[in-house]
Amino acid sequence: METIICILFIAMATNIHQVTGQVRRLIVKGEIVIGGLVPIHDHDLEDQAHCGDLHERIGVQRLEAMLFAIDSINNNNSILQNVSLGLEVYDTCSSETVALDRALHFVQDREAIREHHTTNGSVMVGVIGPSFSSISVQVAHLYRLFQLPQVSFDSTSYELSDKTRFEFFSRTVPHDLYQAKALVDIAKVMNWTFVSVIYSDDSYGTLGYQAVKEEAKKAGICIAVAEKIEMSSSAGTFHFIIEKLLQEPEARSVVVFSSQERQIRNLLQAAKSKGASRAFQWLGTDAWGNMLWLKGLEDVAENTITVTPKTVELKAFSDYFYHLKPNNNSRNPWFNEFWERHFNCSLYNEVNGKCSGLKLNFTNSPVDSRVASAMDAVNVFAHALDAILKDKCPEASGVCERMRNMSGREILKYIRNVSFTGMSGNHMHFNENGDVDGQFDILMFTKHGNEYKTVQVGEWDSHRLKVYSQAVSGFREVASSCHPVCKNREVRVPVVGRESCCWTCNLCNGNHYIVNDSICEQCPLGYQPTSDGRSCSKIDIMYFGKNWIISLPATVFAGIGVVSTLFVIGVLIKFDKTPLVKACGRELSHLLLIGILLAFSVTFVTILEPTDVTCIARFFGIGVALTICYASLFIKTNRISRIFNRKNLARRPILILPLSQLVLVVGVVSVQILLLVMLALLRTPRAVFYYPEFSSVYLDCSTSNLDFGLSQVYNFILITMCTIYAFKTRKIPSNFNEAKYIAFAMYSSCVVWLAFLAVYYMEQKYELKPLILCVSVSLIAFVLLCCLYGPKVYIILFRPHRNVRRHVNPSLSLSSLSKEKGQNSKSTHAYVGVNENAENEGQEDIAGSSAEDALDKQRMIMSSDSSKSASEACREENSVPTKKLEMEKLIKHLRRELISTRETLRTTQDQLFRRMQNGRDLRETNLPQGYEKLQANKGEAHSGL
Repeated sequence: METIICILFIAMATNIHQVTGQVRRLIVKGEIVIGGLVPIHDHDLEDQAHCGDLHERIGVQRLEAMLFAIDSINNNNSILQNVSLGLEVYDTCSSETVALDRALHFVQDREAIREHHTTNGSVMVGVIGPSFSSISVQVAHLYRLFQLPQVSFDSTSYELSDKTRFEFFSRTVPHDLYQAKALVDIAKVMNWTFVSVIYSDDSYGTLGYQAVKEEAKKAGICIAVAEKIEMSSSAGTFHFIIEKLLQEPEARSVVVFSSQERQIRNLLQAAKSKGASRAFQWLGTDAWGNMLWLKGLEDVAENTITVTPKTVELKAFSDYFYHLKPNNNSRNPWFNEFWERHFNCSLYNEVNGKCSGLKLNFTNSPVDSRVASAMDAVNVFAHALDAILKDKCPEASGVCERMRNMSGREILKYIRNVSFTGMSGNHMHFNENGDVDGQFDILMFTKHGNEYKTVQVGEWDSHRLKVYSQAVSGFREVASSCHPVCKNREVRVPVVGRESCCWTCNLCNGNHYIVNDSICEQCPLGYQPTSDGRSCSKIDIMYFGKNWIISLPATVFAGIGVVSTLFVIGVLIKFDKTPLVKACGRELSHLLLIGILLAFSVTFVTILEPTDVTCIARFFGIGVALTICYASLFIKTNRISRIFNRKNLARRPILILPLSQLVLVVGVVSVQILLLVMLALLRTPRAVFYYPEFSSVYLDCSTSNLDFGLSQVYNFILITMCTIYAFKTRKIPSNFNEAKYIAFAMYSSCVVWLAFLAVYYMEQKYELKPLILCVSVSLIAFVLLCCLYGPKVYIILFRPHRNVRRHVNPSLSLSSLSKEKGQNSKSTHAYVGVNENAENEGQEDIAGSSAEDALDKQRMIMSSDSSKSASEACREENSVPTKKLEMEKLIKHLRRELISTRETLRTTQDQLFRRMQNGRDLRETNLPQGYEKLQANKGEAHSGL
């Protein structure tokens, strides 16, 4: 099978020879020969089987580097001792067709040795090259069939790492996947997220573009324009590519993945002709080299960044190369052509050595650092052959028979096991795929003064990029992005119709936090975004008592009320036996004070952290406390009204004793408690969280405005009844004027309630509602405390001489309070009471309020009642046994008083008649109150006596 394949390739090679004609080659004789395939020329654009222009950098310099390495090895006695290493090089013309033709020469040489088993002559052990990956792919297929080891110094296509197809291929340069990663890492460091890619239509460019595309996708970099350059593309194609690049002004960074110098020059020339010399930031691969070969296009290529395999300064080779001349380098059949082209002169018919006398130097022919990989390729074979020589021919002084008959697979094994420090300064060893580690120098083509040069700005090693910040400090201003840099708390919003890396920035505001760069979600209730907006943190829960700015004034206000109430209670207890305290109804007064104290205490319950228990306590506390106050006032005003405004003065009102009054108050309060229990069962107050704003959580009771209003309906009814009764009893005798204070307290309470309800229901802020409630309830309690007990405490403490029993003006009577009802009751005289130290009267301590005293006196002075009835009434009211003798004395005393009053009225009447005769209209204006009644009843009083 192998013979048949060999015959086919030999036949193909014969046909190619007929087309290409005589083949030039370089031969360095030696016992062991290494083949070489070098692109000395470019291919012809019209005919791929013919050669075109000469390649100085990747052709002549690579060839001279191989020759320099051969010379170094042959002059080194430490390697391949007593064995000379030869070299046979063919020009591939950068063409796959031509390269296959030249590659068959080495196959023929190798097969000849295997078939004839010659014991003398050179031994072909392997081939170095070719340069271009597309050509290496074709040649590697051929050499795999004939098991001929191949080591390339320039082919970087990742495709060649597939050992199932290219088993005998190795290389001394990193593959393109490393280059793609390095290029993408550079774009990431420079923050270039929107780039374009131009690549050649060969294995190198196509697979390189695919690697860049995959790595860019992983890094979040989008490709704006991707254009492929055909091998035979005309100048118009490059102009079209530049126009397309200009249509994406945001993608200023352009990656050029081409192995052809001609394509790179044409691309830069098109940019220059379009006036876009500084419009793009070029990113080049190792094919760009040191870029000093870009004569005339330096301004377009300025600031271009390239990646090239890591190397060191090759001073020895530079000295060797710069000393070469046509007269001392006859072994290189292409050197004279290079010399003439490089210096644009002719060696034929020259005059006075004007052409051959020129010199190569760094300025006119800078050495490409990539030549080190060509020297390393020669050294790979040298070290592998040296190991074979030591293993196969340990005692021979040259190439032994065992070494001559080694198969290509055995030679490949030694090649893969070499390990040495190469000319590039890197440790040279191969992995299982015949690849070396990816180590690159990052270069930038810059201008210093009037001179362009390449400087190193970083390095890439083991998947890690290191950029020298000082070298690119002023270079980061180049922008190649289709999106702005989103600020803190901003997320990316994709632009419709554009690539995924093109977006705008939207603020993630409100109660939203950033999940990732493009998603913004709302924080759960009770949480708010952190300062960086990347997560949510729990919000500090607020409640009324926790905010001391508003709760402290309400607490102080209520505390003053509590202290004042306790002070009033203490005063009343201390002066419990005084007439003023007795007259105000001690039982109901103390109960009212308890209600006021509870009303003040509501504030202290409200400032506690709301819980279900405290919410229920607050709900019941407000309703019950005010109900106790208004129930006490209601029962008190009702009793006064029933005493003074009744129709039948002879009949004693019911339920006016202190115990019965307390029972009535308890009954009235029980109704409110029952209503509150029913309402609480239907709408139980709970501690709930409110969220007035996304950044605040307020803990308060769930009592709504409706619930609060329903809980106070009963109190509103009591307030109304108290106000009505207070109004009805406003004209009672001056000694019974507590009703006037009650009336004033009720009027003030109504005003406070109306203002409180209006503000409470209009306020929407949760933190202010408890404040309004506490202040209003305390204010209502203060109104009741000040109006009802302020005057009493003042008299008790500062006017004690007024705290005594005294007579009532005779002109005031109970009947005068009833004239609105049409009462014509008999004229009576009421006593406030008799002083305990009165000398003329019996000593008697009359318990009860002033209204009770008035009622007792009224019943005793009625002439139509018998002494027995008066005695029973007195006994019933005061619960003190009264003797008949004492009652008779009292009746006599009252008769004397009535006679005295009759004489006084008669004198007053005569005086009034005289004044009426002397003045005008005095009858209407100066007539004393109750005069007509007194005149009408004068006869009755006289007859009663």
